[in-house]
Amino acid sequence: MTLLATTIIGAFFLLTAGLKAFHSKLFIIHLKRFKLLPESLSAMLAVLLIELEAALGLALILQVYLNILLPVIVGILVVSTLLVLWGHKYRSVEDCGCYGGLLQIPLTISTIVNLIMISVISGLLVMGQLPMENNSQNLYYVIAVILVFHLVSKKTLHKPLFDVLGLKPGKPWLSEFYPGDNENINQPNQVYFIVAANCSLCKSWMKKLSDAINPKLAAEYIVLNAGGNPGQLMDGELINKGVAYFEVQSRKTRFLRGRLPMAVRVEDGVIRNIKTGSFPGDDFFLS
Repeated sequence: MTLLATTIIGAFFLLTAGLKAFHSKLFIIHLKRFKLLPESLSAMLAVLLIELEAALGLALILQVYLNILLPVIVGILVVSTLLVLWGHKYRSVEDCGCYGGLLQIPLTISTIVNLIMISVISGLLVMGQLPMENNSQNLYYVIAVILVFHLVSKKTLHKPLFDVLGLKPGKPWLSEFYPGDNENINQPNQVYFIVAANCSLCKSWMKKLSDAINPKLAAEYIVLNAGGNPGQLMDGELINKGVAYFEVQSRKTRFLRGRLPMAVRVEDGVIRNIKTGSFPGDDFFLS
């Protein structure tokens, strides 16, 4: 019974740590919403929490020092559950962030899952059915998984572990990200600005776009709103300059989270250049 329970909970911890590590930037964004630490420390804390979760998961599976580990996990689950509920009430946090940015589980469900795990582990402690062996020799595997998750989490601070969408130079442009007339999808030159209405940096990009439009480049400029309230990004000047605007309703847009705003230059249906972070310069439009 103990082995089965610790294996299931440990595997769950490894899974959720893996989901966070897949694109750790999304977990950093989630932590920032609590406003408990300076933003400069959010990245470090996110990586540490991912490593800790992975280490606890493997330690549970390998049953390393369960007599010490189980009370610690109960404490962590209680504190994290209370913190998320506090964040929901006072910081408008809509999900626990336990499953990475790609999966948004309702807060009620995630809370129930935590309460179940707390109950199961507490039951094991009360019944006292813990193995006598501490399995200290397995600590090497726990240390190894910490190192692996550290490297993966650091690598994904800026982009996912692998690009599910295939948004890379030389790859075809995703047709579902242009919900206009199919006859226009293969225009010789297109410049896409993928943004979200609730993103402050995206709004800053839109203010710069009007000045960046280069009449020397015969291109179609397109703004795609991939999230947030519609109609809050375009102003009259952009509309007068012929900038097209669309709301993107695609399940794939969730893979853009943490990477917006994004500028993509497309030639003959093929991606030629991609820019995130800072607004693209003249070389982006003309190179």
